[in-house]
Amino acid sequence: MATVFGRAALLLVTAASFVTADRVVRFGALSVSNFPAASSAMKIAVEYVNEKQLVPNVTLEYIENTTTPLAFLDMIQHECFQTSQGVVAVMGPILSSQASHNSHTCIPFVQVKAASPVSTGLSLPQIAPEATDPTLGNAQQYPQLVRISWPDSVLSKALIDLLEHFSWDQMSIFVSNDDYGTHGFKEFQDLAGQKGWRIHTIQSFDPTETAADIEVHEQLKAIKDTGTRIIVLHCLASFAAEILREASTMDMTGAGWAWVVSDGVTSYQRDLFKFNDATVTVLDYLQGLVGPMSPSTNGGHSEAFMAKWRSANPVVYPGAGVRDIGPYTARWADAVLALAQALRNLQEDGVTVTPQPLDCGCDGSESRPWVDGSMVLQYLKQVKTDGVTGYIHFDSAGARADAEYNIVNLKSNGWQKVGAWNLPEGLNMNSDGDVKFMGGSTKVDPYVSDLSNRTLRVVTIAADGFVLISDVDKDGNNVTGSDRFQGFCMDLFSWLSTQLGFKYEYYEVDDGHYGIYNSQTGKWTGLVGDVLYGKADIALAPLSITSERQSVGDFTLPYYDNGVTFAMKKTESRTSNTWGFISPFQAELWATILLTALAVGLFQGVANLATKNM
Repeated sequence: MATVFGRAALLLVTAASFVTADRVVRFGALSVSNFPAASSAMKIAVEYVNEKQLVPNVTLEYIENTTTPLAFLDMIQHECFQTSQGVVAVMGPILSSQASHNSHTCIPFVQVKAASPVSTGLSLPQIAPEATDPTLGNAQQYPQLVRISWPDSVLSKALIDLLEHFSWDQMSIFVSNDDYGTHGFKEFQDLAGQKGWRIHTIQSFDPTETAADIEVHEQLKAIKDTGTRIIVLHCLASFAAEILREASTMDMTGAGWAWVVSDGVTSYQRDLFKFNDATVTVLDYLQGLVGPMSPSTNGGHSEAFMAKWRSANPVVYPGAGVRDIGPYTARWADAVLALAQALRNLQEDGVTVTPQPLDCGCDGSESRPWVDGSMVLQYLKQVKTDGVTGYIHFDSAGARADAEYNIVNLKSNGWQKVGAWNLPEGLNMNSDGDVKFMGGSTKVDPYVSDLSNRTLRVVTIAADGFVLISDVDKDGNNVTGSDRFQGFCMDLFSWLSTQLGFKYEYYEVDDGHYGIYNSQTGKWTGLVGDVLYGKADIALAPLSITSERQSVGDFTLPYYDNGVTFAMKKTESRTSNTWGFISPFQAELWATILLTALAVGLFQGVANLATKNM
């Protein structure tokens, strides 16, 4: 049966190969047009469940609606339509940001934290095969959400361990400016801060409907200008391909660079490079990427499911009919298997659930939650079963437990496994020789000065102790060029050259001046003038910092201070005695003071007597 709803086709499918069962159970599926492989994995998994009779006496069916990736309003409308058809759960959509928008009803383009999700209002389980946003782990905000993928907070721990393995403590971060990019790397920043690592810059780009339309040149330039050579990239593979293409034109993908990518890049390999069952085409500027990849076929059902996947008609099931399956694509099959196991457990426990048409209330009518929804959710969270990607079970918040990643390195023949990471064991790498970074290098320094391999022209002036200029060395041999210059300033500059990797050549200023502004000519003289007018890159001398000079040039922090001090002779210490109090004045002065006191007393007495006789 096929009808048209909005701008998407409604598909209601029953696996044709399964013998008619006693009961039909349906779930809703929200897919996007540019990721047909996920839809194919879900459909083949439904056929697999029915053929294997994983839920006895039940035929599993799906109602699928397909939209474009950013058509959030359509997704909301489609979900409301699916709930009206009596489904036991809604599966999808593709990404965390889409899952967030999908969790709303009646309010288009509103973030998930701004309104109540559809699944909460209707008490309907929502299974998200690919949602990795850590904020979705809030069970109070998203009580109906069950996630088949591990959250990016766990991915951050794997990335931290990987960077620590290579002794990298400086880096830049480049993420997509959406829920997936910004929320996903908060844990990474916190962990890096705890270790005292330096993140030189965090850049982001705005995702676009078409990956080729993103603008990233300015962000890449900002990263390059920091001097860091370790870039951690967290976005989807389609955007990563464009970012790395642009980076290659800026000389940021050659030897001496390392790009550490998240599983959003490693797990969508068909968006990153071209391959089929016979050949793999990896462009040179992509070779050397390293990062965690979610396993795709480690589960107990992987062999049987992959047999159906490989034999599927790619015309009917786009993306199928090939040897491999991507990790996130395979999780759509895991989502179906998890739902099937929950239904089987309900059946074995004798619990009957009755799907009901549910009204979202978008037209103003009252919405009523599904009375059996909480029971289905409870059994979903208690699922413990084999899947395609691995063993499936969840924690109390509905997140998949026991995370594991393969550590992979992109080479000319595709992704190659070079290690593994899991909770709680952590990182287990092969020998470092197995990892080749960008340009084929086996070691990358986390920080390289922008002065590296540059030759600076340095102007100086003779100054005792600081700069000594002589045509002969201490052994009496003739010297030329930069060898003529010695002193404290030269020793300091030579050390800086070693630390920052630049070369230099000295010359003496022509006019012998430090530099003043000539108001008559309107020009600067001396050292300041040579730097200001481009004759020299740097002036090296004990140069006084004045406000006038600062207005035309930049100074380093002072490395030598000069000042004026008053010096006085130290007085000799004297032995204290009873008459020491008279020592400040000479004897003549004391005699004068005594005579003055007597004279004043005499005159005062005479004056008093005269007053009485009057």
